Amino acid sequence: MGLLACAVAILLTGVVIGRMSAGSGEVDEVYLRKSEPSLSPRASAPGAVPRDRPALDHVLRTVAPVTPGEVPQQRPRKEQPPSTVIDGSGGGSPYSVLTPGADGGGGAYDADAMRAASMEAEVVRLVNAERRKHGCRPLRVDPRLVESARAHSAEMASSGLFRHSSPGGATPWDRMGAAGYSQGGAETIARGYQTAAAVVRGWMAGRSDRATLLDCRLVATGVGVSTGDGGPWWTEDFGYS
Repeated sequence: MGLLACAVAILLTGVVIGRMSAGSGEVDEVYLRKSEPSLSPRASAPGAVPRDRPALDHVLRTVAPVTPGEVPQQRPRKEQPPSTVIDGSGGGSPYSVLTPGADGGGGAYDADAMRAASMEAEVVRLVNAERRKHGCRPLRVDPRLVESARAHSAEMASSGLFRHSSPGGATPWDRMGAAGYSQGGAETIARGYQTAAAVVRGWMAGRSDRATLLDCRLVATGVGVSTGDGGPWWTEDFGYS
């Protein structure tokens, strides 16, 4: 009897330990299955966006700076547009006159810079075509706005952050002012659109972006595009003078 009792006790102890082990393994398995992968610091940073779909945003100065004696003209002028206007009719001056990349000695231009300039010019042409349809005069290209727009697109591409503020905290108005333009009016940005036509369609499909593009008070623009990782990254800056 004593030996039988000992055998039964040993058998029961083994069953209990086995159940505890099985229960422990089940909990661990469920925990691992349900655990969520942690995001990388870059992906979870404020302003970061998923890179598998296009994105749009805009910012508008609520009060337009007023130049004394200035009279807004909201209809296209009939005279020949200035050389910095890309009029949307397929003509106009080449945007490449504002393109960096010449070697200074009359040599070849940087191919990537020229491709980017072509994309930028096409955005202006398409935006001006839309403005003409709605009775607004075409935007002229201002090299200072080109400078600020390109700088911001490069910032977004290098930081991976899709937002209007610079990594150092500068606003669109700060960037335009730093480029020497004090009458900044608005900024639109986009990420992931592969062509100028696609990004303009995207802006025109959004109520706020469309209102910015068709704001007849705005008379100047500059576009910058960066084809960095996660892009292309697009910026269009607008001005009142």
